[in-house]
Amino acid sequence: MENHDQAFYVWRDAGVKQRVLVHIDAHHDMWWIQDQTAISIANFICPALRQDLVREIFWVVPDATFENARTRKPILRHLKKLLKTYPTASRSVIEEEHRITASVLGKTLTVCPLRELPDLRENVLLDIDVDYLVIPRVSYGGADRRAPPGKPQRIGRDVRAHDSPFVPVGGTKESHSCTRRSTGQARFFALRLTPPIARAIPVSPAGSRRARGRAPGCARAARAARPGRELDRA
Repeated sequence: MENHDQAFYVWRDAGVKQRVLVHIDAHHDMWWIQDQTAISIANFICPALRQDLVREIFWVVPDATFENARTRKPILRHLKKLLKTYPTASRSVIEEEHRITASVLGKTLTVCPLRELPDLRENVLLDIDVDYLVIPRVSYGGADRRAPPGKPQRIGRDVRAHDSPFVPVGGTKESHSCTRRSTGQARFFALRLTPPIARAIPVSPAGSRRARGRAPGCARAARAARPGRELDRA
């Protein structure tokens, strides 16, 4: 999908309730918003929490974010600001070497690298932003630093055990500047997850040839990733 916030509408229209969300992204995308506020790439997880689509969140960040105490600081700063915006949230966070935990609206939020994602013995919501492939670590208060795209083969191996009804692979305004290689890797990653995990296939970032519908290979990939019911409505 072109913009990551479309994932909310996919989940809502599919009747999702009380699911665990595995959010693989260099950004948390969950700023607090009121009912009248427009849903965007920066806040779409908030209405999913408020409407009880999601009961728990695992925010999976790039591995280098958890290299040491210094690289974890941006996460702590994000959470400190985030918790102040929610009407009910934990007053503090629990910081461990490989994970940071807090709660919002009475629901657990865990931040961790992919290797520390626990074995979730249930269907989960899995969504992936291509920024995860090109931003080496979470930052705060400045522009994201970019790096060559990661290897989706490794990511696919690490998450394939987490059964999910669909995998929105989204982009953001920033990820629209990603290289074609990173976009292709994101598509390859989604295909590596099928079956049974993927039910939605990504659309390339806006401005690319694929995003303008001139790449028949993308259509072939989408058909290949649709075993059973199709939930790619966004």
